[in-house]
Amino acid sequence: MYRVLILAVLILTAAAGGAYCQAPAPSPTPAPAPAPPETASYTQRGVLETDYRIRPGDVLSVNVMTMADLAATPVVQPDGNISLPLLKVVKASGLTMQELGESLTVKFGEYIKNPVVAVDITTFHTPTVWVLGQVKAPGTVRAQPGFGLRDYLASAGGLTETADLSRVTLSHPGGASVEVDLSTRGDASKIPSVAEDDVIIVAELKGNVSALGKVEKPGTFEFRRGMRVSDVLTLAGGGLEDADLYAVQVINNGKALQTVNISAFFEKADETQNPEIFPGDVVYVPESNRKAYVYGAVAKSGVYRIKPEERVVDMIMRAGGMTGDAQPSKVSVVRLVENQPKPTEFDITNYMRKGDLTNNPLVEAADIIYVPEKGKPSTWSSVTQPLMALTTLFNLLR
Repeated sequence: MYRVLILAVLILTAAAGGAYCQAPAPSPTPAPAPAPPETASYTQRGVLETDYRIRPGDVLSVNVMTMADLAATPVVQPDGNISLPLLKVVKASGLTMQELGESLTVKFGEYIKNPVVAVDITTFHTPTVWVLGQVKAPGTVRAQPGFGLRDYLASAGGLTETADLSRVTLSHPGGASVEVDLSTRGDASKIPSVAEDDVIIVAELKGNVSALGKVEKPGTFEFRRGMRVSDVLTLAGGGLEDADLYAVQVINNGKALQTVNISAFFEKADETQNPEIFPGDVVYVPESNRKAYVYGAVAKSGVYRIKPEERVVDMIMRAGGMTGDAQPSKVSVVRLVENQPKPTEFDITNYMRKGDLTNNPLVEAADIIYVPEKGKPSTWSSVTQPLMALTTLFNLLR
C-alpha cells in the first residue's frame, strides 16, 4: 500500500512539472513594414530627391552606362550650365535629377544608341554668392547675413589693379541684373542688397583721360585706377603762365562734373580740391581772367593778370619793382569781403630779409596792391579815390 502511494505521488509530480515547463504558445509574427516608397528618398537637406531642383554650386555625378569615358562630376555654374564630355554645355539649374537625366538621355542619344544615363548629386551647394571679374580670388563666397557688395568684394581678396568700381554688375537668379557704381561718384543710397546665389561681376578698367586748355602738353593719357586731377596735370606738364588753376574743370561726355581749385591742393594739401577721376574724363584748365591792380611807388602801375601761385612781391616785381621812395613796410592789399573793401597792411621787408611768407601772401582775384611813397599819405584810400571810384576798379578786376 505504501509503495502504491509513493508511485502515485511521483506520477502526479512528474505531470505537474511537465505542465509547468511547457513553452508558451508563440505570439503572432507581425507583418513586415512596407518599404518606403521611392519618392520618400531624401537629400542631405531633407528635401525629397524627386522634388529637389538643381541649383548653381551643386556638384553632380553623371554616368553613361558602359561608357566610362563619359563619366563626369560637373559643378553647376552661376549661369546654371554644366560642362560634359561630348555634349559640352548643358542647362542643369532648375531641373530635377530625373528631368536632367531625361534631357541627357535625349542629347547622348544623338551620338550613342540607347544610352542609359544616371544622374546624382554628390555635393549640395552651400549658401554662396559668386564674385567674378576683376577680383583677386574669383569664385564663390559663403553668403553672410548683412553682407553688402563691398563686403563680398573684400571676401574675394579685394580688387585687382584693373578693376573698374564704377561698373559692377549684380545679377539675381532668373536673369535680372543691375549695374552699380561703387566709385566715389556713385550714389550710396542706390546700392542694392545682395542675396544668396547672386552673381557679382567687376568689370575691367579700360580707357584714357585727357588734359586740355592751358597746360604744357595737352593730350590723352592712359588711365590708372586711383588717378586724381593733380596726376593728369603732372602728365600734361603742369599749367601755363596764364592758366587758371583756381577753376579747373572735370568734364565727362561733354558735361562739366565739377570745378576745383587745384591750387588749394598744391598749396594747402586740400584733398577735397583734388578729386579722383575716371576713364573718359577730361581735365580742362581755362585761361586765367584773374587780375590784380598794382599802383603807388612802383615803376608801372596797372592791371596785371595773376599767374598761378603768385604772391604780393611777385606782382610788385611784375609792375617793374618799387621806386626809390617806396615804403615797403606799409604795403596794403585791399580785398573785397562781403562786397566791402578790406585793407590789410604787410611789411614785405620781413619777407625779403627773413623769408616770412605771412608778409607775402598769395594774390587773389580783384586784389588791389598799394605801395605807398615816403613823405606821402600811406593809406591806400587817400590815393585810390582820386584815381578812380573803387566800384569801377573792382569791376574792372573781376
